[in-house]
Amino acid sequence: MIDSVEISFYSSCIYFICVTFQLSRDYANKSFESERLNHKLLQLNKSLDNKVLERTQTVNELNRKLELQVRTDALTGSFNRHALNHEIQKRYEQALAQHHSLAFFMIDVDYFKNYNDYYGHLKGDDILKNLVQALNKILPKNAFFARYGGEEFAIILSGIPLENVHAVANQCLMQVRRKMWEHANRPDHKSIVTISIGAAVMDEQYVYSNLYDLMKIADQQLYQAKNHRDSVSIHSYRD
Repeated sequence: MIDSVEISFYSSCIYFICVTFQLSRDYANKSFESERLNHKLLQLNKSLDNKVLERTQTVNELNRKLELQVRTDALTGSFNRHALNHEIQKRYEQALAQHHSLAFFMIDVDYFKNYNDYYGHLKGDDILKNLVQALNKILPKNAFFARYGGEEFAIILSGIPLENVHAVANQCLMQVRRKMWEHANRPDHKSIVTISIGAAVMDEQYVYSNLYDLMKIADQQLYQAKNHRDSVSIHSYRD
């Protein structure tokens, strides 16, 4: 007969061996499952990062479009008065700091009320939109073109010699004339749409004491140009 103590010992060994194998298998399974879950978590984190990046880019793009919309005139697509006020202040300060020239144009469509009365406001809107498209094609790259209000527009030119200011203004007149937009309700002898331009220029030799004076002088020059219509009146330090 086999000693019962010996049987008990071997039985215990076998039991511990089986338990050890079971624990090892469970540990291996849990390690594999843990590794699988970690891998899945990394994939989810990566996917989340990509989604966050996409959302951030989308938000930034929407903000950019919203900012542009706030600065853009809904009818003509040019910059609006809000954008103009910000830009002229910035360029005026730059001109003072860097001692370069600054020109401010005021533009008015001649007899525009007569045009609207005769052709209707929808045709008048078309004239304003076409005017913006036509002038944008010839303005210098650094020009800032904005709708001031109604049929009035404004142009800012930085770092440009006085002679070039006159040239740009006359090019604007000629560009509108060449379009030959009919205007049969003018009280003068002309029968096409034209514009009048008033401008003020400053540089290192003559600096306006404040931005308001620069814009006021340009507005006064516009009224002088409108006395003749289809003309330019520019005030500078040489005048």
